[in-house]
Amino acid sequence: MFRYRRLYYIFFTTFVFFLIGSTSFAEDPHITAKTSIDPQSIFVNEYAEVNISLKIPTGFHLYSMLNIDDGPIPLSVKINSESLSAAGNFFGSRPEVKFDEGFEKNIEYYNNFASFKLNV
Repeated sequence: MFRYRRLYYIFFTTFVFFLIGSTSFAEDPHITAKTSIDPQSIFVNEYAEVNISLKIPTGFHLYSMLNIDDGPIPLSVKINSESLSAAGNFFGSRPEVKFDEGFEKNIEYYNNFASFKLNV
């Protein structure tokens, strides 16, 4: 009886180490964002331009801001500030357009890099 318990323990331990050793965990991708505002100081009734640059990890993409019926959730950027508010729409780099078999329609997305500008 003790012998079977010991074999079971050896088998179970070997199996667990094999499972952990052979499993590769995906790296958590991070988007790198850089922002700037020009000019640095503004007064009441003046406007500034906010620039946002995004570096997208290889093999990943961001969907564009275009809302497509029954399509992906569009990219959204929000300004959480009591002293700043948007004075127009975002303008940005041109997204790529490709037919997506999952959505069964043309989808706009960004690969590797995206940049946006907004007047505030």
